Amino acid sequence: MELCNSSTVELPGRVLSRGRIYGFWFPMNTNPDFAMPHGALGDIAFTTYLYYREARHLAATPADFAAWLATLSAARRAHAESRGLASARAIPDFKRFLLEGRGFSLTEFLAARLSPSVLAFWQALPDEDE
Repeated sequence: MELCNSSTVELPGRVLSRGRIYGFWFPMNTNPDFAMPHGALGDIAFTTYLYYREARHLAATPADFAAWLATLSAARRAHAESRGLASARAIPDFKRFLLEGRGFSLTEFLAARLSPSVLAFWQALPDEDE
Protein backbone atom coordinates (compact mmCIF):
# COMPACT_ATOMS: atom_id res chain seq x y z
CA MET A 1 0.00 0.00 0.00
CA GLU A 2 1.43 3.37 -0.96
CA LEU A 3 0.15 6.15 1.30
CA CYS A 4 1.90 9.11 -0.30
CA ASN A 5 0.30 8.96 -3.73
CA SER A 6 -3.28 8.19 -2.82
CA SER A 7 -6.05 10.28 -1.34
CA THR A 8 -7.95 7.22 -0.06
CA VAL A 9 -6.67 3.96 1.40
CA GLU A 10 -8.77 0.88 2.03
CA LEU A 11 -7.92 -1.35 4.98
CA PRO A 12 -9.90 -4.36 6.19
CA GLY A 13 -13.12 -2.92 7.59
CA ARG A 14 -12.31 0.78 7.19
CA VAL A 15 -11.42 3.50 4.76
CA LEU A 16 -8.85 6.20 5.46
CA SER A 17 -8.75 9.49 3.64
CA ARG A 18 -6.13 12.22 3.59
CA GLY A 19 -7.37 15.24 5.52
CA ARG A 20 -6.95 18.71 4.13
CA ILE A 21 -5.07 19.90 7.24
CA TYR A 22 -1.43 18.76 7.50
CA GLY A 23 -2.05 15.64 5.40
CA PHE A 24 -3.11 13.48 8.36
CA TRP A 25 -5.03 10.29 7.70
CA PHE A 26 -8.32 9.86 9.51
CA PRO A 27 -11.14 7.29 9.35
CA MET A 28 -13.90 8.14 6.94
CA ASN A 29 -17.40 6.78 7.20
CA THR A 30 -18.52 5.45 3.83
CA ASN A 31 -22.20 5.43 4.84
CA PRO A 32 -23.95 7.91 2.46
CA ASP A 33 -26.48 8.76 5.20
CA PHE A 34 -23.58 10.00 7.33
CA ALA A 35 -21.87 12.22 4.77
CA MET A 36 -19.77 15.08 6.07
CA PRO A 37 -21.04 18.45 4.82
CA HIS A 38 -18.42 20.52 2.99
CA GLY A 39 -16.42 22.59 5.48
CA ALA A 40 -18.06 20.95 8.50
CA LEU A 41 -14.87 20.26 10.45
CA GLY A 42 -13.67 23.84 10.11
CA ASP A 43 -17.06 25.24 11.07
CA ILE A 44 -17.30 22.95 14.11
CA ALA A 45 -13.74 23.65 15.22
CA PHE A 46 -14.04 27.43 14.92
CA THR A 47 -17.45 27.60 16.60
CA THR A 48 -16.25 25.36 19.43
CA TYR A 49 -13.22 27.63 19.83
CA LEU A 50 -15.57 30.62 20.16
CA TYR A 51 -17.58 28.77 22.82
CA TYR A 52 -14.54 27.97 24.96
CA ARG A 53 -13.26 31.52 24.50
CA GLU A 54 -16.35 32.79 26.32
CA ALA A 55 -14.95 31.29 29.55
CA ARG A 56 -12.41 34.10 29.76
CA HIS A 57 -15.26 36.43 30.75
CA LEU A 58 -16.23 34.24 33.72
CA ALA A 59 -14.70 34.50 37.17
CA ALA A 60 -13.58 31.11 38.44
CA THR A 61 -13.90 30.83 42.20
CA PRO A 62 -12.26 28.35 44.57
CA ALA A 63 -15.74 26.83 44.99
CA ASP A 64 -15.94 26.28 41.21
CA PHE A 65 -12.54 24.65 41.27
CA ALA A 66 -13.50 22.37 44.19
CA ALA A 67 -16.76 21.37 42.48
CA TRP A 68 -14.92 20.57 39.25
CA LEU A 69 -12.27 18.57 41.12
CA ALA A 70 -15.05 16.44 42.61
CA THR A 71 -16.05 15.34 39.09
CA LEU A 72 -12.57 14.06 38.19
CA SER A 73 -10.96 10.67 38.63
CA ALA A 74 -8.45 10.40 41.51
CA ALA A 75 -5.41 10.66 39.22
CA ARG A 76 -6.74 13.68 37.30
CA ARG A 77 -7.86 15.30 40.55
CA ALA A 78 -4.42 14.98 42.12
CA HIS A 79 -2.77 16.44 39.01
CA ALA A 80 -5.23 19.35 38.79
CA GLU A 81 -4.92 20.09 42.52
CA SER A 82 -1.15 20.23 42.25
CA ARG A 83 -1.39 22.77 39.43
CA GLY A 84 -4.06 24.94 41.04
CA LEU A 85 -6.99 27.10 40.01
CA ALA A 86 -5.04 29.51 37.81
CA SER A 87 -3.69 26.65 35.72
CA ALA A 88 -7.12 25.00 35.48
CA ARG A 89 -8.45 28.04 33.61
CA ALA A 90 -6.53 26.81 30.55
CA ILE A 91 -8.08 23.30 30.63
CA PRO A 92 -11.02 22.87 28.23
CA ASP A 93 -12.87 20.56 30.64
CA PHE A 94 -12.74 23.24 33.34
CA LYS A 95 -13.81 25.94 30.90
CA ARG A 96 -16.81 23.87 29.86
CA PHE A 97 -17.62 23.14 33.51
CA LEU A 98 -17.68 26.89 34.19
CA LEU A 99 -19.75 27.67 31.11
CA GLU A 100 -22.27 24.86 31.60
CA GLY A 101 -22.58 25.71 35.30
CA ARG A 102 -23.66 29.21 34.35
CA GLY A 103 -26.19 28.04 31.79
CA PHE A 104 -24.10 28.23 28.60
CA SER A 105 -24.64 24.92 26.83
CA LEU A 106 -22.19 23.87 24.13
CA THR A 107 -24.99 22.19 22.18
CA GLU A 108 -27.14 25.33 22.27
CA PHE A 109 -24.17 27.52 21.32
CA LEU A 110 -23.40 25.33 18.30
CA ALA A 111 -27.07 25.05 17.33
CA ALA A 112 -27.36 28.83 17.19
CA ARG A 113 -24.33 29.19 14.92
CA LEU A 114 -23.94 26.10 12.71
CA SER A 115 -26.02 25.17 9.69
CA PRO A 116 -28.57 22.41 10.35
CA SER A 117 -26.60 19.87 8.28
CA VAL A 118 -23.32 20.60 10.09
CA LEU A 119 -25.05 20.48 13.49
CA ALA A 120 -26.64 17.13 12.60
CA PHE A 121 -23.22 15.83 11.53
CA TRP A 122 -21.66 16.97 14.84
CA GLN A 123 -24.47 15.40 16.87
CA ALA A 124 -24.03 12.09 15.01
CA LEU A 125 -20.31 11.87 15.79
CA PRO A 126 -19.45 9.19 18.35
CA ASP A 127 -18.29 10.31 21.78
CA GLU A 128 -14.57 9.99 22.43
CA ASP A 129 -15.29 7.21 24.96
CA GLU A 130 -17.17 5.04 22.44
